[in-house]
Amino acid sequence: MGRGGDVLAYGYGLWSRGGGDAIGDIYLKGCVLNDTLYGDTTNIVTSIEDFSENSPAQFELYPNYPNPFNPSTTISFNLHNSGNISLVIYDAMGREINRLIDNEWTNYGNHKIDWDGRSSSGQIVSSGVYYYSLVSKGERIIRPMILMK
Repeated sequence: MGRGGDVLAYGYGLWSRGGGDAIGDIYLKGCVLNDTLYGDTTNIVTSIEDFSENSPAQFELYPNYPNPFNPSTTISFNLHNSGNISLVIYDAMGREINRLIDNEWTNYGNHKIDWDGRSSSGQIVSSGVYYYSLVSKGERIIRPMILMK
């Protein structure tokens, strides 16, 4: 819940105004339906990470570049420890699109991987908002990206 009764719904950008018993107004800022982007899907909360000072992050996931992109983009990350990781692309509805890294042992340090805008079956995906997720040792970070054709 944000300030003043604002609410963001995972993946849809819903927000409302009101408080207490007041119903208020509800607005759909943006979403992706049938592979079509509607409205504003920027600044939608996709994950919240809470790393305390006593528990340093095991890895960092950086914004992809370029973003928006067409036809490909580069995803960069830094591992503080070697280990098995997964890097997965999802569409705005949470469906898995492509596993760029599938539970593979990866050495610590900086890494870059390109995504060519294709699904795991090799099909070019449509324009829209996608999410990339990096998982390492039970921790996950998710970031959004936009494919524009």
